[in-house]
Amino acid sequence: MKSFVKGLFLFTLGLLVGATVVDRLRERTSARTRRMFVAMDVQHAKDLAARGDLAAAREAWIRTNLLHPDSFEAHLGLGIFYECAGEWDSAARQYERAIESYPGAARVDLYAPQPDALAEVHARLGRAVARLGEEGKSRHELDEAIAMSRSFPAALRGRLGTRAGWMDYLDRLDRRCPQRTLEEDAAAGKD
Repeated sequence: MKSFVKGLFLFTLGLLVGATVVDRLRERTSARTRRMFVAMDVQHAKDLAARGDLAAAREAWIRTNLLHPDSFEAHLGLGIFYECAGEWDSAARQYERAIESYPGAARVDLYAPQPDALAEVHARLGRAVARLGEEGKSRHELDEAIAMSRSFPAALRGRLGTRAGWMDYLDRLDRRCPQRTLEEDAAAGKD
């Protein structure tokens, strides 16, 4: 509880006085407290996106990546943000960084329940590079996701056992992208 209160205090302090002071304090914290900072920063960026403040959400995701350069969750979150915005090259770079930083990373739930975070990152990277015209790399990444999905429960394994299955799964997740929801509401004339 003590480390949570300390983390909450430092997070609030960072919002009030800026990142420089808080960054120095973060360097002196334990691994457990650093994981808590990552979780709070990720949640803050998600909340901004969910409220529709996309400019602030972009800044929050970028700041989270700068503060936590070895964080799987931070790279995955920024990659999803870029993907939702249609910035495929930036999304692919973040997914590659997420894969590099994965060892020892915990599972994460950013926008939707995930069967396995690393398998999903490979599939997302496959889709991003396909949009960039790199079909060979796309097939390789999707095959990696399929190979990882062999350990999933039978229901998921059947659905995610093909490239088309992964693409369909990601398309359904993307319907939850904050950018897509705001664009659909604007097109429908909602505020």
